[in-house]
Amino acid sequence: MYKIILCYLLFSPQKSLINKIPYYPPNAITSDSLPFQTAITASISHYPELLHTSIKFKQTAQESTGKTTMSFLSLFHKNRRHYIIRINNDAGRTGFLMQDLTTDEQIGVLGHELAHVVDFSHRNFFGMIGFGLSYLNKHKRRELERATDLRTINHGLAPELLEWSTFALKSPLTTPTYKQMRKRFYLSPGEIRKFIVSSPK
Repeated sequence: MYKIILCYLLFSPQKSLINKIPYYPPNAITSDSLPFQTAITASISHYPELLHTSIKFKQTAQESTGKTTMSFLSLFHKNRRHYIIRINNDAGRTGFLMQDLTTDEQIGVLGHELAHVVDFSHRNFFGMIGFGLSYLNKHKRRELERATDLRTINHGLAPELLEWSTFALKSPLTTPTYKQMRKRFYLSPGEIRKFIVSSPK
């Protein structure tokens, strides 16, 4: 994220650059040949507001199970954004791979990342700068991630988010570092369970 922020500060959006932003057609939901296509389809169905949003799912090595970004050029035009949801494919980073999760746990992961897409879709260029700067502050990062968990719950994915959160914190596969990060920044299984109990039947 800090690399993106640095790019923001070094390069102001010129008109000629904005004109080069590609247009992505409606329903442009694409993915590599991923072993969790079922979870992608199921999680997307909970976000009808993303029907006309360009989203690419791909696997890369990273420090968290999922990470949502967007193409650099699309940052300059709120209505022409191309989002990229990256899924970790290096078990050494977190202790496990997406394939180690059940379908419901995978939906919990992807539902959280799609909640980030919803948030980003409401932010203009400067709003994204603000997000990036806030993410560098541990207290504000906690607020942002917990708000994203809550947005996931509000989209009807509380059970799946609970499954995912429980796995991340309880599985013997999860590295101690990743468990600590999950505890620090995200809703706990107990907190998610309270939302499920209190929600109208």
